[in-house]
Amino acid sequence: MLPFVNLSGDKEQEYFSDGLTEELLNSLARISELQVAARTSSFYFRGKDVELGTIARRLNVAAVLEGSVRCRPKLQTQWLPLSR
Repeated sequence: MLPFVNLSGDKEQEYFSDGLTEELLNSLARISELQVAARTSSFYFRGKDVELGTIARRLNVAAVLEGSVRCRPKLQTQWLPLSR
């Protein structure tokens, strides 16, 4: 799971988008059927222009979850399964 991108234009929402990312990451990590990369590993890719396939290989995962936050009430996510 990659850190959610703050698209709100409000720097204070960065804290909200990071917190949302961490909560979702922790919830997904509790599902034994999923292999979830650690927060430190996934946050390493924040703001970097790296192809999703490369990120998936480096994190040793089969799919990448990315998303964005425009404002508090609106959340957009996308599940991207990748073939290795």
